[in-house]
Amino acid sequence: MDKDKIEEALINFEEFGCIEKYEGLITIVLSNDLESLADYEYDIPEDRMDVLHTLILADQLDTQQLLRIAAVDKFILTHPVPRQLDMLKSWLKTNTLVQKDSNAIPAYPDASPRPVLAYRDPARNWYNKKEIEFFKRRNEVYLTLWENATPEDLKLYDRLDPRSLATARSALQRVFWGDHLTEAQIFRLLRADLSFHLSPQANLIAPQYFKLISELLEHFDPLPSEPSADHLKLYEYLKL
Repeated sequence: MDKDKIEEALINFEEFGCIEKYEGLITIVLSNDLESLADYEYDIPEDRMDVLHTLILADQLDTQQLLRIAAVDKFILTHPVPRQLDMLKSWLKTNTLVQKDSNAIPAYPDASPRPVLAYRDPARNWYNKKEIEFFKRRNEVYLTLWENATPEDLKLYDRLDPRSLATARSALQRVFWGDHLTEAQIFRLLRADLSFHLSPQANLIAPQYFKLISELLEHFDPLPSEPSADHLKLYEYLKL
């Protein structure tokens, strides 16, 4: 981002109290004070869409300041506003700061949790305790389905069906790389994968499954196309 633009935004931020003015919109909207709004009809939206937005992108604001901005963003988006603020409200639909639930647990713990822009990194999400427990139960269900599958069940790789083994196995791969499986679950997953890899009916298994299986097994031990005696010994051990 342009350094001069950031410096100009910092000067305006300090000189005009942009956050304080932006917070003043809550009182203006609640009281329908159109006279006061007329004085700031252009200034406050411009502060939010230009000055504050620039400083947010440049990571120049602390967590408390971001929380204050996020609170006003949420208010504007969830309340009827005078027509003078329609453009701001429309802009906020894609540029709002999302304030996370203070009681929520982050999926990937952050030492300094901060509100995030709605359009930035949508894959980064935060989950509450109830949702985390659901994911734990889902992992166990998917793992049990995979353990009980046969090569015949893996002839078709159908990701379009959310209840298919393809969906279950792909999800297990993601949670493995995300470090969301216990050691016991990883052991069970490896045992099932090795069983499929060494099965006499392995030729029935769709190549998409083999790609997932090989990726996981090779992470722990380079896996030859033809299993060696050592791999067969490991296979026998894992069956115990």
